[in-house]
Parts: sequence; C-alpha cells; structure tokens
Amino acid sequence: MRNSKRFSSFYAKLLFTEILKKIVELQGKKNSNLLKAGLERIALCNSIAELRQVILSVFQEHLLRTEMATDDQCRKVIEDVQTLIQMEYGSDIGVGYLANRVFLSPSYLSFLFKKSTGQSLVKYITAIRMERAKELLRDSTIKVVDIASTVGFANTSYFNLMFKQYNGLTPVQYRERGGRR
Repeated sequence: MRNSKRFSSFYAKLLFTEILKKIVELQGKKNSNLLKAGLERIALCNSIAELRQVILSVFQEHLLRTEMATDDQCRKVIEDVQTLIQMEYGSDIGVGYLANRVFLSPSYLSFLFKKSTGQSLVKYITAIRMERAKELLRDSTIKVVDIASTVGFANTSYFNLMFKQYNGLTPVQYRERGGRR
C-alpha cells in the first residue's frame, strides 16, 4: 500500500478499521472501549506507518489479554485437577483419568501441570498419597496393607517401596518412630 498510488488513505483507514473490528470480535466479548479508542486512533492517522503502529499496538493488547485469559484458564484447570486428586487419591487415578475429567489430552495436562506447579503430575499424586499414608500411620492402628489400599496402592510391596523412597523409612519404621524420621 505504501508504494501503490491505487490505494487512498481513506481506503487504508477503512481496511484497518475492519481489521480492528475482527481483533475485538476475536476477544469473545463486545469490548466497545477498545474498539472506540482504536477507531479514534485510526481516524487521527496521517500515514500508512501510523496506521501500522496503531494496528500493531492493538494486536499486542489483544495478545496480552489472550495470554492473561489463558493463564487464568490454566490455573483453574490445575486447581480442578488438584481438587480431584485430593478427593480421589484412594482410587485408581492416573494422568489419563484426570485428563479425561478436565477434557484435555494426558500429555497436555502433564505439560500444563509441570509448567504451573514445577512438579510432575505423577509425583504430585504420589506426594498426596504419601502424606495421607503418613497421617494414617501416625494417627491410627490400621494395618499397613489396609493403609496401602486406602491411599490408592493395590500392591502393598510397591507401596512399601514407594513409602521408603519418599520418606526414607518403611511404613512400619515410620509408625514405630511415632511419625518422625
């Protein structure tokens, strides 16, 4: 447009106004303030370079708003997953089950969870289970085999191994020491 004599400034402003409307429309809600401010800025432009700057700044604002909305949505999904784990840690839950519950693919959920919490989803589930097992060992006389089952381990030997890796003691040693390492 800069080098062509076929386009008038009026046409350029009209074209950029349509682009602005599409950007505002993509935000999913009628944002009349952004539209109004953008239209005013376009009307005041005296060159293609100025029009370009206006549209670039509108794009940047749009991207910033989109990123903020996406971050909020991700935070909500991660909170939902953490709540599910807190409520259902004793069941056979895994990444696939949780991903299904929040309508994401397992790999994408794992990626989001790690990005958001700094911890893998599997390690988080294990940590929740181990903390609950420690509480039960400390505060009850329930058999270790039953505690393993209660916190979501079908195999007691595997539970013992994971508990020792996580706490440095076997469940029996942990209980004997009164819940101290």
